[in-house]
Amino acid sequence: DDAEVDAGLRRGVREGALAGVVMVAPTAGAGVGALLDAVVGLLPPPSAEPRWMVASDPSEVGLVAHHLASRVDADGKLYHVLRVWRGDAKRDPKLTNARTAEHGRLKRCYALRGPRRAVAHYTGPGAIIATWEDLEGRPGDTWCEGEAETVPPVAPPEPVVSVVLRSAEPEARMAAGLELLRRVDGAIVVGRDELTGQITLRGAGETHLGRAFAVLRDRLGLVFEAIAAPIAYREAPMSHVEGVAVVHKRSQPDEHAEIVVSVRPIPPGSGALSAGRVFVNGVDEDTLPARFVSAVEDGVWDACAEGPLASYPVAGIEVRVTGGDYHALISEEAHFREAGARALRAALALSGTCLWEPWSAVSVSAPSDSVGTVISELVGRGGRIVGMDVGHGDAVEVRAECPERALIGLAPRLKGITGGAGTMHARRLELRRLPDALVSDAIAASPFPSGSRPKSRRTG
Repeated sequence: DDAEVDAGLRRGVREGALAGVVMVAPTAGAGVGALLDAVVGLLPPPSAEPRWMVASDPSEVGLVAHHLASRVDADGKLYHVLRVWRGDAKRDPKLTNARTAEHGRLKRCYALRGPRRAVAHYTGPGAIIATWEDLEGRPGDTWCEGEAETVPPVAPPEPVVSVVLRSAEPEARMAAGLELLRRVDGAIVVGRDELTGQITLRGAGETHLGRAFAVLRDRLGLVFEAIAAPIAYREAPMSHVEGVAVVHKRSQPDEHAEIVVSVRPIPPGSGALSAGRVFVNGVDEDTLPARFVSAVEDGVWDACAEGPLASYPVAGIEVRVTGGDYHALISEEAHFREAGARALRAALALSGTCLWEPWSAVSVSAPSDSVGTVISELVGRGGRIVGMDVGHGDAVEVRAECPERALIGLAPRLKGITGGAGTMHARRLELRRLPDALVSDAIAASPFPSGSRPKSRRTG
């Protein structure tokens, strides 16, 4: 009868002879109830105290607990969820984070009941407990009493979706909220956009980012707008220009600097701001002292922060100082820094600039019956297939090179065409020339309307 079948299933799962599989679509709410029923009906409760997890007397061994999660409650306070692997948490143990060596205490432990909490009566092996104590750790860490032991953490998913946050919140308040988010979700990557300097969030997908937004908005009360991160285009000179002379002179106060530079295109490199930029000193100390040449270099990199075509940063450029003059009593480094910036702008105006775009090496693992669809999707987005490898079981790895603009929306699309079984990894490869047909769109998409670019710092 049904009771005998249920008893057999529970026994098979607990002895490791059977593995239950429940099909769930969380975003649609389908199958979640069946999964929870299976957890309650088939898995052993924490109170069962499995013998393989404990010594004869749990109070005699040091506590080992796995940091399962960190959450923010309705009052905006941070709490942590731990699973006890060994020992007992009732003894107010002094704990050490096995990863960071930070210390913490468990003075009060609670059992969670939905949005409510109650004092935890069982805190031994298998128990899942919550604490509002200040534990300096993150999900995946191991907390130990005594000798450090580690429970292998689950590897976080690779972030494949990126957004920029626009907010009028005070910087300190936003920073505190992002730090709390980082502690709540170790898989969220917080950074700065390389073009605009605005805050970026990177996650494993749109649903993942949506949970992060809920923490920031609903729990912490932060107001912000999330928009797609801009593509990190670069401008590069189109031709070799020589003999660009700039004379910087002013009176009241007196200023004097004279330089001559040449500019030529070079491969723009990986796309990092400092990559693909070369400065060469072609004059001796008598013509221009080293301190003035260094100031010219600073001015050149200042001007490279904003190209003439669409205000994207300039890369793929070699600047050479070929001549100059100075006044022994008047000239200062600031005068030559200004002259260097003016010379670079004049040279770029003569050579003209073109746009380069970042490309990424993309690896997609997918079931063999969906490989054809995956390849069509990548090629349709402008990617180039470079190889395929047979993976474990039915999986096939497709390797491609794709423009970064093609990666927008690619991860959820791949999940859809592979029935949720596909995974994607991407890493920045290099910059390549943007096709002429797409230049006007890239100019229109520039996040820098004329005169709005933030003041740059030296990056060369």
